[in-house]
Amino acid sequence: MSPFRTVLIWPALLALAALVACDDDAAGTGGNNPGDALPTQDMRPGEDLDRGPRLDNGPVDMAPDAAQFGEYGDPCERGSDCRSGYCIPGPDGARVCSALCRDDEDCGEGFECSPVINTAPDTVFICIAQRNTQCQPCDHDGDCGAGIDRCIAIGAANYCARSCATAECPEGNACEEREIDGQTVPLCVPEGGSCRPCMDNDGDGYGQGEECLGIDCDDSDPEIFEGAAERCDGRDNDCDSETDEGELVAPDEVLCLAQGVCAGVVPACQAGGWTCPYPDTYEAGAETRCDGLDNDCDGAADDDIDFQGDARNCGACGTVCAYENAMGVCAEAVCALGACARGWYDVDQDPANGCEYPCVPTADPAEICDGRDNDCNGAVDEGFDLNADPSHCGQCNRVCQIDRATPACDGGQCVIEACEAGWWNNDRDPANGCEYNCLVTFDGEERCDTLDNDCDGR
Repeated sequence: MSPFRTVLIWPALLALAALVACDDDAAGTGGNNPGDALPTQDMRPGEDLDRGPRLDNGPVDMAPDAAQFGEYGDPCERGSDCRSGYCIPGPDGARVCSALCRDDEDCGEGFECSPVINTAPDTVFICIAQRNTQCQPCDHDGDCGAGIDRCIAIGAANYCARSCATAECPEGNACEEREIDGQTVPLCVPEGGSCRPCMDNDGDGYGQGEECLGIDCDDSDPEIFEGAAERCDGRDNDCDSETDEGELVAPDEVLCLAQGVCAGVVPACQAGGWTCPYPDTYEAGAETRCDGLDNDCDGAADDDIDFQGDARNCGACGTVCAYENAMGVCAEAVCALGACARGWYDVDQDPANGCEYPCVPTADPAEICDGRDNDCNGAVDEGFDLNADPSHCGQCNRVCQIDRATPACDGGQCVIEACEAGWWNNDRDPANGCEYNCLVTFDGEERCDTLDNDCDGR
């Protein structure tokens, strides 16, 4: 059944009784006259709550022609269209006739019983569409529905405050009396004092809501909010969509070296952290460059360079110990020839030309007679006398071998040193060895006996 049909008949009778009780003095005074009971600013005819026929000249007789008035819930354009005298917005926004009521049960589903503004002391209650206007933004009372809800200042702006004269306040609100136009009105006010409280998870006073001090772009960090001091951390601390901008001040513990090539360097914020932008000539730790500069910024130039033993800076910066085919060394600030490169030898012992002698030693570096420098000392076949060695006579491995004789080498030629017993070299030709076989007789004294007593071949 429609809620409009469940309204009790007594409200209509009550309305008639109230109208009869009015006199001409009440007209325009804001008493029980349904016409004058409406708010002068917010409930003008044609707005949310339209009034019925004026009663300045006495009560209106509705009975003779009841068909001319709309019943509760009937469509209407103005209050004069309705038996109750009130034309209100329905739940769907379309205007319908209201009815007098005692409580919400009289109005049915979707409606509630609410007093009409300025009908005291005999306050008139009518059925209006249920509303949920609490804390909705408003400009005047009419923005808050057809009842006695008011548009008041709550926090930094105006919001609707529901009347708590006949109903409890929504959760999170408390009933407070407010002075409005000289009247004390009970209204629901947010317990926190704001309809748009600050949603602030990190407790810094910044977040979402009109009561916040400002925006908070990271509500989990109490040091990040609109207007906060920007820090060097790669984050937007002041919520301006930029990171590490502006002139940031480095903390006291961030100190840069101030001597040598580091002079004038100040801390800088880079990649979300503090750093000292030293020049390329700076060297952390010990200096390796010998350039007359204090590269490690310890107050002394080139103090880590070993001028006594550094072959690149021997005795002074830039003095390089360099030799051909050899390593240069620095000893007591003086350059010297070091080890030769593989395959090179310093034969002449002259450091000026480095290791000047190319040579590949044999597997056994002991010198042998083979026409090579086996030990790479610059000499070939040293230790071998090709003029007198019968094993290498005149050349390596030329062995003197003479028949029936002991060979010898003289001036690089094989010669007979001695013949075997009974053999003589009478032709003086070593090629045929000791070719003459003979035995000495009579102690080599020649006699006439047909013998070669002295073995001289004659």
